[in-house]
Amino acid sequence: MAARDVKRHRGRSLLVALLVGLPVMLSAIAATLISTGSVSVAESLPTQLGRSQASVSFYGGNVSQNANGDAVDTDGDFSTSADGDLSARVVGLTGGGIVSVVNGYSRAVIGSQGWDVDVLKTDLTSGTTRGMVVLESGRQAKAPDEVVVTKALAGDGATIGTNVVVGGQDLTVVGVGTVGSVGSHARARAVAVPETSVIPPSPADERSWLVDRRDPVTWDDVKLLNENGFVVISRSVVLDPSAEAREAGPTFGDSADSQLAAIVVMALVIEVILLAGPAFAVSVRRQRHELATVAAAGGSPRDLRRIILAQALVLGVGACVAGAALSIPVSWGVARILGQYLEAGMGPFDIAWPSLVLAVLLGVVASFVAALVPARQAARNDVVAALAGRVPAPRPSAGWPLVGALLMVVGFGGILSQRSEMGVAALTILTVIGAILLTPALIGLAARTAGRLPLPLRLAVRDADRQRARSAPAIAAIMASVSAVTALAIGSSSDAAETERDITYSAPLGAVTLNATTSTMAGAVAAANEVSGARFTPLPVVGDEEGLRQINAMVPDEAYPGTTVGTSVAVADAAVLRGWGVTITPAQQSALDEGGALVPFASMIDSGEATLQDYSDGMTQEGAIRLPAVRADLGLGDVPQGPEPVVAGAVISPATAERLGLPVRIDSARADRQASSMSISAVREAVIAAAPAAADITIVRERGSEYGTIFAILAVTGAIAVAIGSFSATGLALSDARKDLATLVAVGASPLTRRLVAGSQALVLALLGAVLGVAIGFVPGLAAARLLTAFGPGGRVIDVPWSLLAILVIGVPLAVAAITALVSRGRPPLEERGIA
Repeated sequence: MAARDVKRHRGRSLLVALLVGLPVMLSAIAATLISTGSVSVAESLPTQLGRSQASVSFYGGNVSQNANGDAVDTDGDFSTSADGDLSARVVGLTGGGIVSVVNGYSRAVIGSQGWDVDVLKTDLTSGTTRGMVVLESGRQAKAPDEVVVTKALAGDGATIGTNVVVGGQDLTVVGVGTVGSVGSHARARAVAVPETSVIPPSPADERSWLVDRRDPVTWDDVKLLNENGFVVISRSVVLDPSAEAREAGPTFGDSADSQLAAIVVMALVIEVILLAGPAFAVSVRRQRHELATVAAAGGSPRDLRRIILAQALVLGVGACVAGAALSIPVSWGVARILGQYLEAGMGPFDIAWPSLVLAVLLGVVASFVAALVPARQAARNDVVAALAGRVPAPRPSAGWPLVGALLMVVGFGGILSQRSEMGVAALTILTVIGAILLTPALIGLAARTAGRLPLPLRLAVRDADRQRARSAPAIAAIMASVSAVTALAIGSSSDAAETERDITYSAPLGAVTLNATTSTMAGAVAAANEVSGARFTPLPVVGDEEGLRQINAMVPDEAYPGTTVGTSVAVADAAVLRGWGVTITPAQQSALDEGGALVPFASMIDSGEATLQDYSDGMTQEGAIRLPAVRADLGLGDVPQGPEPVVAGAVISPATAERLGLPVRIDSARADRQASSMSISAVREAVIAAAPAAADITIVRERGSEYGTIFAILAVTGAIAVAIGSFSATGLALSDARKDLATLVAVGASPLTRRLVAGSQALVLALLGAVLGVAIGFVPGLAAARLLTAFGPGGRVIDVPWSLLAILVIGVPLAVAAITALVSRGRPPLEERGIA
């Protein structure tokens, strides 16, 4: 009977199938995208290990690590020995061949544009490294002046056969592909070069060794290497860890992603119940006469329930399986698109089979649950009244609203005490369930005000109250969606507000800075001066070019009172400082000439002296330099917000730097004119042409809020959710109330009145759902905002996007009502008025 009914009423069956299958498909897509975006250690093995058995890195000391090699502790100081010594030690400890791998970063210049890029340096032609660089076109780099680039760089102009400058060296592009495309630190712009590349080494380079041997690297091998200061990522241990390896330390898995996927599935399955419930209720009322005939022919109440539930199962199974099946190609397409725009990519396409099966099962169960109440009503129908066409008034239950209120109290209380975003999300679902149970009572409360409303709204509110089995789930579906959007909006808006509040500026707006290396600065400055008509003043600072030695002045950190932050020490006189917009007095110049230092804060002076911290060997403190100090105004000028930037944490004279034997480098020069008074593109082209290795131009611009895109996404998402719930529920209401509307026309109601009634029904459903959704989502949103902004230097930030909430509560319901009124028929068909 269920199968025949589905075929006989195709339109109604298709609507129910869409209401059931669409949320299941969306939940399956979300779960698959979460799984694809989460790259496990096992999935990243090809880009980390190639075809080797293990990757070994030197940390120093006695190392302890977990099975994956991503949680490490050591009592060493991270000091390194000569590479040759370490290579020999790796060979001796592993008994296999090794291939050196260097990961670093550099500056790439293509034409007149420059980017920071990751650099992978290894033997790309070795079978051991196969999989670390996957080509899409061309070949692997073999010669010292060849390079393989990623698709992003190829799109910037680094196509095969062209030249790109990396690390100051001119390289020929011979291949385009993916370099480290899988992993939590993958970069869209990266290059791969052979081990013999002409790119000079950098102190920031990280060297590791791939172990090439027949036997796997076992956990015992890992422990031996740990004792000698090495960290190991072993293919065998990662894929099949022993009991001892699993207990050795924490393994960073995807439990959080699994929880998030489960919450997404559960939340969207709730939508199935809320959207499909009204459809089943209307379907039962449309079958009332047919079901009464079955009962009159001897069918028991159990038979009537089974007929309705069988329809739910037939539709639910078909819709859920179809939705899950469609989610796979859709997820694949979305993942491919996202992979083109996300810097870290999406990882290997990974169908979340457990979540997919769970979505199908829960979707079928949800469809079954959505039909339970209509099935019970069908079994309890008065057969005589149904055959006569009389519709009994529903009897509201007082118990469920009390349970709903209790769940809301428990949910809100738990949310306010939660310390994790995942816990807030889980308790929010509990709160939404409580609000769903409370919705019928709230509809009844709203109906008490109907007598004061205009006729169309009065009819709509009373219809919603009279048909609670149809209107309550629809309102609850809108409420659930809007509550999620509200919580996300408050949390993300507060997070963006905190970021905007904590923005600091390195110079006044419009300031133009030339960045280059010490050896190329003179040529870059000459080119910039010639093209711009401005004067660029280089600023020497204490420190060597390689970054092995750094001398800092410890400046008070206004973001964290009571703490200091290391800031560069400038080597300058009055003329250089004037070029950077800083003027000093003759007395302050005398202090410099006498071997003293100028500092921007009085708190930096102790007994007439300031301390400069001397660091070397990877920031291991070597000592301190004490100099007579005088406070001076070293500020660069007003900025939109935050503390006024200073030219340096301290200023000393060139003679003092020479007397103390301090290394000096020059990496920046400031223009004496604003960006608006010169052609920045022409200046940039000139300095890159003069110093292609590292020269570039930067401009200080005002940074706005990053919330605009999020605002648009949330507004569109909320509008779609409200519209879907309102249109589907209004369509069911109009279908269910055809006789009432026909009666209106029969007593003289105009077509405009009928349209206004239809629009009012959509308005009531959308408005009630949106208002309740904002109210329910407010507390989780505040909790999320507290968690997201808990660690900022200025304290927590709560920023409520009132304009977005106004759009959801006022704008969208009015738009839905207007559209419904326009598309509704002003005159019902003649058969509805009993004239056929």
